[in-house]
Amino acid sequence: MNRFFTILALVAIMPLCHAQTEDPKGVYKMTGVVGKNGVINNSMDQYKVCTDSITLTVFFRSKSSFSIVDNDKQVLKYTGKEPDAEHPDKIRIFDSNAERFTLQWFNKTFTNHTVFSEDDWVTEYYASDEYSESGKVLFDAITNPAPAYDKANPLYGHWHIFNEQFDEIPDAKKFLKENKNFNYPYTGNDICIITPSHFIYCGGQISDCKSDGKSYFDINSKWDIHWLSKDILLVARKRNRITDYELWTRITDDVTPLSRKASKIMNNKKK
Repeated sequence: MNRFFTILALVAIMPLCHAQTEDPKGVYKMTGVVGKNGVINNSMDQYKVCTDSITLTVFFRSKSSFSIVDNDKQVLKYTGKEPDAEHPDKIRIFDSNAERFTLQWFNKTFTNHTVFSEDDWVTEYYASDEYSESGKVLFDAITNPAPAYDKANPLYGHWHIFNEQFDEIPDAKKFLKENKNFNYPYTGNDICIITPSHFIYCGGQISDCKSDGKSYFDINSKWDIHWLSKDILLVARKRNRITDYELWTRITDDVTPLSRKASKIMNNKKK
């Protein structure tokens, strides 16, 4: 689970300590929020991924739908509970260490919200090593690098989805022959992870998955696999009577999906 932080070099996990003034580092789950009706425990399945370079918010709309966003637009650092002298509405981080932290933000955006008071402070509590069932599946998948190639179950692993679809399998073979060094940069959303029990699309989907590990995966509908090599496959995508073939290539390096997502978001901010 912590491989993301060591590999990306964006993060150094803080050692466990009892001080309350540390910068948050790691993955923290929201455990409660204080709004206009008092404390609400476990109000949202939401997480903060705190690194030295970016803070990502991961939240679930449902058990099968999630988003990874940069809504804080800053690295979360310990500030203390007192307001900033120059920017009194600035986010506050306190009661903070490797195990937990408290976040306060001033609501200027949400009006007539069921939880947040308008023009008032909202307090959120976060704790490490806590996950919902869907959260555990997601973070296990995206904070670890691709597993080693399994000859008996070659379909299980991490896959890069390319923006190439073909009408026929021979068309794909011709493309690969003519473009031996083809490559596309990662978008952050173009990664799929297939395990014996789950299908994770990094663009925001988790599904229960059935598969023989070789020739198909089933996520409410069956997707047949056509192998072009050990590390390149085509996924048959059926639309009524039409079948297109989508090109996927195996990810074999040790860069985690969350690292790629974070890097892409940071690069977009620089443009």
